[in-house]
Amino acid sequence: MGNEVRAAEKMVLEASGMKTPEQLGARTELLKQAAKLGNLEAEFELGWIYVAEGNLADAKEHFHISAQGGRPAPVAALGHIALEEGDLVYAELYYSMAVNIGLDVRFELARVMVRLGKTVPARSLLGQLAKENRPDAINEFGLFVAGEGKSRQAEKLWKRAAKLGNLDAKANLGRIVIDSNLKNRRYSSYLDDALDARHPGILNKFGSWLAENVGLEQAQHAWEVAAEVGDLDAHRNLGKLSRERGEESIALEWEKAAEQPNISETRRLLDKYGSPRRDSEEVENPRSFELPYTPESPNPPFWVSESPKPPFWVSLLVFLSATALIRYLFL
Repeated sequence: MGNEVRAAEKMVLEASGMKTPEQLGARTELLKQAAKLGNLEAEFELGWIYVAEGNLADAKEHFHISAQGGRPAPVAALGHIALEEGDLVYAELYYSMAVNIGLDVRFELARVMVRLGKTVPARSLLGQLAKENRPDAINEFGLFVAGEGKSRQAEKLWKRAAKLGNLDAKANLGRIVIDSNLKNRRYSSYLDDALDARHPGILNKFGSWLAENVGLEQAQHAWEVAAEVGDLDAHRNLGKLSRERGEESIALEWEKAAEQPNISETRRLLDKYGSPRRDSEEVENPRSFELPYTPESPNPPFWVSESPKPPFWVSLLVFLSATALIRYLFL
């Protein structure tokens, strides 16, 4: 019996060194052999392999077996599966159990509570995590209070999380800039950061702003970048754009890709139907999003580096002041 235990542990250790996609098959077989010998860690690792494949039924089975050892990680993994399946009640149950036996998944638990409408315990837990200076929790707490109509408090929380490097918080502040039609410059640096980091949600929203204010070519480029990083709404927007152009078959392909997410299919669609701006250089070395600007624009956007031309009355005032000074000195 002891030999089997040691052999299984050796297999799991060997499997842990297999990191490349080409080694996935061999890694899976090693873990299966170790699992047959009763190794619970192998069961846990197999569970995540099946999650990555989208096979939640087999993943759940392996996590259940692994959880029999009393470790909290497989219990939390069952919470993840329940969440993926849309079963919030069981997700809350498993996350609560994992917390009680020593794994800190309070953030995940709080998010499930919010979705279940359990606002009082959710607020308490998010507030506690925010006090611990957890950037993800601070951002989530901002979303929570924003839902209560407390926009000022939400902004303060997002700014605090953004300063701690939370990209979602930067995107939330960036949305405020976009919603102001880019006139609110207070959070412009956070919008720039979120766009440069290719945050999916903010890219899609910015694409919608481009469509309304600049042009469909620029909007398409933003939506394509957003789609490539997984934004399903960007897929739908590309579908709408195709339909507006009379390309019904292409629109249906984008809509199907939104309903059945698959990164390989998204890349195929982008390679086949992508705009000319989406070249290999852009994919490998993403550039900052910039919009065309003309000096006569009445409200120059915040990304323009040149100083705007002062109004005529300011120039006139400066001229008269200078004239008066000259008369005072030389007359």
